[in-house]
Amino acid sequence: MNNLKTRTPKLEPRNSHPETHTSKLIIENLKIYAYHGVLPEENIIGTYYILNVELHADLWKAAETDDLNDTVNYAEINDLIHEEMKIKSKLLEHVAARIINRIKEKFAEISFIKIKITKTNPPMNAELKGASVEFLGFLLLALNLLNFSF
Repeated sequence: MNNLKTRTPKLEPRNSHPETHTSKLIIENLKIYAYHGVLPEENIIGTYYILNVELHADLWKAAETDDLNDTVNYAEINDLIHEEMKIKSKLLEHVAARIINRIKEKFAEISFIKIKITKTNPPMNAELKGASVEFLGFLLLALNLLNFSF
């Protein structure tokens, strides 16, 4: 009978070359029904939105420990995004900024974020998959420039 043990991965020390230790958490094609828009009917009828979020943080400790407390919990990010998408806004820019602000408040270890929100059925006379806004940047700089806070 083989006696197998869970082995801790042997990883290079995290601080030896920080620029080579980029860790990303990516949430892809999160589909949420919501009610955003300038037109009154958009706030009544609603439509689907597709969100893509990329977060940069040091996830190497979690890689070593296999402990949820040592990482950014993507289930919590998902919950936070759903909460913000429930709040009606005229502009997707406003929704994106609120989500960025909430993520930064909850997860100070995140250094960079990219968020793309696509409205799948915008009220336009055109055939298209959707209309999107995308924000990206280093969080401390981005939030200071926006002077955005709730």
